[in-house]
Amino acid sequence: SPSLRWQKKLNKLPASLIRYRERIRFQFDRHIADYLGAELRCPPGFEIKLLDSDLLTVASKFGVGIDSKFWASADDFLTNGVGVCILKDGEMLSLCYSACIVDGLAEVDVITLPEHRGRGLSRIVSQRFIMECLQRNVIPTWDCFANNEASVRLAQSLGFVKLHDYSFYTFNVPIVLTDN
Repeated sequence: SPSLRWQKKLNKLPASLIRYRERIRFQFDRHIADYLGAELRCPPGFEIKLLDSDLLTVASKFGVGIDSKFWASADDFLTNGVGVCILKDGEMLSLCYSACIVDGLAEVDVITLPEHRGRGLSRIVSQRFIMECLQRNVIPTWDCFANNEASVRLAQSLGFVKLHDYSFYTFNVPIVLTDN
């Protein structure tokens, strides 16, 4: 989040150049994550798997570009990242992965195909992801847009507690900012 001084400058830019939104940062609290140590179960006919090189290729259908947008390559992700998915009949329906891991903290990203939402798949895949992170001594972190009520509820149900809100700016085109 930019300093207040920069926020004032950014807020003066035309909406065609910049988009302002509020995000929420959450911190994981293992003491309220009641699923830790329990056996996770998928609905009948579904399976949960760690991402490997074949599944990473299948994950591209979500359009998230794990191996190019977030990580230097597929090998980089497979060596340093964490990813879990839920499959049914070989089709990937839900995906939870580390957008990055820095200083032992993994930024959680989760996505479920729209036609499979509301079935608890995001919760299950996220629980398994969190358990995998903790096994690797990596602490999961959660940030989301404040208006994403489903993500806020999911984070809280997984044992994340709200730390604070922060300002988030997206630039629509390359712009030049000066410190004047």
